[in-house]
Amino acid sequence: QIRLGQLYEQGIGVEQDANEALGWYTAAADQGNAADQANVGDFYESGPGIRSNMAAAHYYRLAAARGYREAQADLGRMYELGKGVEADPAQAYLWYSRAAAQGDKLAAKSRDRIRRQLSPAQIAEAERRGN
Repeated sequence: QIRLGQLYEQGIGVEQDANEALGWYTAAADQGNAADQANVGDFYESGPGIRSNMAAAHYYRLAAARGYREAQADLGRMYELGKGVEADPAQAYLWYSRAAAQGDKLAAKSRDRIRRQLSPAQIAEAERRGN
């Protein structure tokens, strides 16, 4: 499904069709693979064709909940910027923290930047939710 989606996205052997590519990517993501879910999130956020920050955040959340580091950082950014979700610095901190715990250095910097905007109570609540 992923390979077929790539063929449609790139127009290799078939007519290029972003919507058809998205359909195949979504079929793969709906089987529960976190990397595929994050890929669909990327496609909705910045790919060709249909753009939807709400859909991007949804797919990032699915992948992030499965522990996918890149999606955790992406979801943190969505919460920080209010893209597809209501802006929520505490949620941004939570998701950046999870990605940072897996070695994402950029997420660690973002987490530290967000931490300066939060009260100690907000940080404690975000850390409690993260466990």
